[in-house]
Order: sequence, then C-alpha cells, then structure tokens
Amino acid sequence: MTLNTINTKYVLDAIGRLKNGKASDPDKVTIKLAKDAVKFIAYPIMCIFNSSITNGIFPDVWKTANVTPIHKSGSKSDLNNYRPISVISVFARMLERLVHDQLSEFLTFNNILTSSQAAFRKLNSTTTSLISSTDHWHENMDNNKMNLAIFLDLRKAFDTVDHSILIKKLNSYGIVDRTGDWFESYLTNRAQFCTLNGNKSKQRKVTCGIPQGSCLGPLLFIIYLNDFENSLQYSRASIYADDTNVTIASDDIQRMIDNASQEMLNLSQWTRIDKLSPNPQKTEFMIIGHPLKAKHPSLPESLVLNDHNIKRVTQTKSLGLIVDENLSWEAQFNRTMDKINSGIWALKRLKNILPQSQLSIVYYALVESQLRYGDVVWGSLSRTKLAALQRLQTRVLKIIRNAKIKDT
Repeated sequence: MTLNTINTKYVLDAIGRLKNGKASDPDKVTIKLAKDAVKFIAYPIMCIFNSSITNGIFPDVWKTANVTPIHKSGSKSDLNNYRPISVISVFARMLERLVHDQLSEFLTFNNILTSSQAAFRKLNSTTTSLISSTDHWHENMDNNKMNLAIFLDLRKAFDTVDHSILIKKLNSYGIVDRTGDWFESYLTNRAQFCTLNGNKSKQRKVTCGIPQGSCLGPLLFIIYLNDFENSLQYSRASIYADDTNVTIASDDIQRMIDNASQEMLNLSQWTRIDKLSPNPQKTEFMIIGHPLKAKHPSLPESLVLNDHNIKRVTQTKSLGLIVDENLSWEAQFNRTMDKINSGIWALKRLKNILPQSQLSIVYYALVESQLRYGDVVWGSLSRTKLAALQRLQTRVLKIIRNAKIKDT
C-alpha cells in the first residue's frame, strides 16, 4: 500500500464534511473556527498533510487527546461506570480521514478483511451480523444439529491493543516502507490528559490501545482482530468489533463438547499471543437447539477458559437483542413490550405540552426505534404476539392521531 498525496480541494471538502460541535480540541480550535478560516488555511494544511504522507511521520502535536469522563449508570464513585470521551485535534481528524479512506479502499480491493467481521464496513451493520448468526443457527437446527455458541467478551479490548503486534500485522498485509512508517509514527508517542469540572490533569503517555476519538482507530482495531478465525478449528465466528460469538455445531453431543473444549484452548492461546484479556464474568455459552435437545443431561453447565469456568446461560444479550436457547425471541418480545409501554407513558404525559410535530419525534425515538431494531431477526413471532404489538402501536397512534406518522 502507498498513501497518496492530496490537493487543496480535498482539504476544503474535508473541513466541509466535519460535523459542527461545541467542543474544542486540545489546541482550543473548534470545527466552526476551522470552517470560517478554511480559505486561508487550506494550502498550508495541504502542505502539512502531504509532508506527513511523503515522510512517513504523523505530527507529534496532533497525538494528544483531551479525555472527558461521562457517567453512564450506577454509582458515580465507581470508575468503571464512566465512559471516556476523547477529543483530538480537528486537523488530526482530517488527516486520519484521508488515511482511513485510502486504507479502507486498499483492504477492500485486496479482500483482506474477513467476511465474519461486520463492524465499520460498508453495507454491514449489527443487523447483518445478527442475521448471519441466527441464519447459521437455524440452518444447523434444520439439519438436526445442536449449536454450542460461545459469547466472548474481551476486557477493554480497544484500550489494550499492543502497538508492536498491530504494526507487525499491518506489515504482513503489505503496509510497509513509508506507509508502514506513517502508521508506526501514528501509534507511538501518544499522550492524553483528563478534563473534569474545568480542571485539567497532567499529560500521561499512552503506550497501548487504539487512539480514541478518531475515525482511523476502529479500522485499525478490526485489522488487529482480523486473524481471529485462523485460531479456530471446529467453529464459525460472527464478529462485530469486539462483540464476538463462536459456534460449534454437531449432531453428536459428545463430539460437540470435545470440539468446544478444544476451541476454548484455541481461544485462550490466541488471546494470550495477542495480549487480549477475556472477561470470564461476561463470557458465556449457550446451547441453541430444539427444546428437548437443549435439556439433554449430557450437556455441560460450564466450560473452562484461561482457568476460569464459563457458565452456561439460557438467554443472553447480543448486539442489543436478547437471544434465547430456542430462538423463540420470547424475552426480546417481553422487553420490547415493556419499552413501548414506557414510551406510551411518556407520550401521555407530553401530549398536552408538546405540539404534534414534537410528539412524532418522541414517538420515533421511544417507540418505533424499539419496533424497528433487528425486526428482521426477531420479528418471526406468533400471530398472538404480533397482534399484541399491533395493539400497542394503535394506542400510540390514538395518542397522537393528528400527527403525520409513517404506517408501521
């Protein structure tokens, strides 16, 4: 792969595509300021970008991130309940977008990325990943096979990527010479500081992990996981970023158990070599099949991964949907009903306060989003359950009967 230089038109287009936001980067530059000054800075920015590409060096001044902790849920005294939001230089984001587009084109043209990875790729989404998994499970069940699905959770996967290993993987895919030097420069000598309640911490070096707040980081992450399938012998993987499930299928229970035990050893070896850490508390497995077969007494209640017991579950959450061992979608249906009822309660409270146009926005956010997400996966319910969903939908429409809402 060889990175190509650009002209000023690219800089003008790149700044124009940036979404306006209030946050300023570590240099106190906002996107609005960059857009207002674009005619004056386009040429020097082009020169900096082209110099970076031709010399294989990412500017050190653009390697610093401003991290703000945002509380998610739970106790505010528990640091695990905060999500770090990173803001990097506006111009660093533009240069990363330039490299991202060329790297993505290179990977696609050479068919390098595994088809089992659905994240951060065109024409792929969480829904396509869910369809791939459920279709595979249904096909095995139609062929009288059981599915042993391992739902693998990697602890802080984005933050623990080893830079030296990532650089070796990039080199193995043909990203070498000056282009390889650019990626090595991009990953090294990075720093970050934290801002909270107007207070700014000291800068600390970042020695591992994918740079947060960037468009290039997620693409590098899926490259890091791209060889995951090579470690498997008896199973098929379905991956969305670090959300991974591995399925072993067989019509012989003992063979399935033996193959699953071997795959757990393979997973353990792969994570150890790539310096990733499975989370035994969140990693689970499920026997997916017809109800009578799923209750067979020979089926295991636990597996071993990295000397930890991985528990068997009857249902689990995967990419926003609740998957159960019989693929009945009963739990997903109940959850959707609860969410829609909550949306109805909110609309009743708001119907005398907001105009109908605003009620429509609330409807799409709280009700339709629940009905639409993954409906091609879990929507094969009985007529009784579909009728129940339709009744709730009718109640919503009665509340905002004068609003122009698309027929659902």
